[in-house]
Amino acid sequence: MIAAIRASALIVALAMTPHLAWAEGAWVLWVKTTVVDPESSDIRSPELVAAFASEDECVRGIAVQTADAERLLRGAYKRVVSSDGKVTAFFEGIRGGLAWSYLCLPDTIDPRAPMGGSR
Repeated sequence: MIAAIRASALIVALAMTPHLAWAEGAWVLWVKTTVVDPESSDIRSPELVAAFASEDECVRGIAVQTADAERLLRGAYKRVVSSDGKVTAFFEGIRGGLAWSYLCLPDTIDPRAPMGGSR
């Protein structure tokens, strides 16, 4: 069951990934996927979604990503909730679901790095 959930999360993440735009002083949009299961939760390391030239563009990227995720997930999941850069999808017939949290950070900060570290 968990393998199917992870595969579903990967497919959705790949479908929602736009082309990367690298620039000096860029802002990076990250997504953290959480698999919520009645017995356990699996929180994946943040993944890079896209890079933007400014913070404002990155924040607009969050709005685009959450809207796209909500649209893609509506037909496949029992209920989809979207607010404040987070999208949660609940499975039909079982307890649990998936959650995607989006975050914009300067390109000098890598949320996958150990605490106090950067890339």
